[in-house]
Amino acid sequence: MLARSACFNGNVLLNVGPRGDTIIPPGQADRLEAVGAWLSVAGEGIQDTRPVQLPEREVDGLAIGATQGAGALYLHVFGEPTGETLSLPLPEGAGDVTAVQQFGGEVSDWSASNGRLTVTVPAWADTAVQSIKLEVKA
Repeated sequence: MLARSACFNGNVLLNVGPRGDTIIPPGQADRLEAVGAWLSVAGEGIQDTRPVQLPEREVDGLAIGATQGAGALYLHVFGEPTGETLSLPLPEGAGDVTAVQQFGGEVSDWSASNGRLTVTVPAWADTAVQSIKLEVKA
C-alpha cells in the first residue's frame, strides 16, 4: 500500500490512535510495527522520492510503478512474479543503469538495454511488493 501510494503520488492514512487510557490498541500497534518493519527494509524507495511515469503499468499480469530520489530509480512490482526472470520497462531518459539491488533479497543477474531492465532473482523478497533499486548514471 505504501509503495503503490508513493508510485502514484498518493498519501496513506494509517488511522491509528490511542485509547482514552493512552494505550494504542494491539491491532493498531501491530499495523504500525508491520509498516515500520517493511520501511526498515524498503523505505529508501519510498521516503524522499517522487513518482516516475513508466511506459507500461503492468508486466506479466502484475501492476508496476516507479519512484526516484537521490540518484536512484526504484521499480516496484505489486505481487510476486511467477518466474525468476522479469523484464521491466524503464522510464524514458532513465540514463545508464550501473547497479541493481532487490530490497530484502538478492539479484543474481541483470541487464539493461532498449529501455528495459531484465532482472533475475532466485527468490522474490515479498508476496505483496518487490522493490528494486537501480543506480543510474545520467
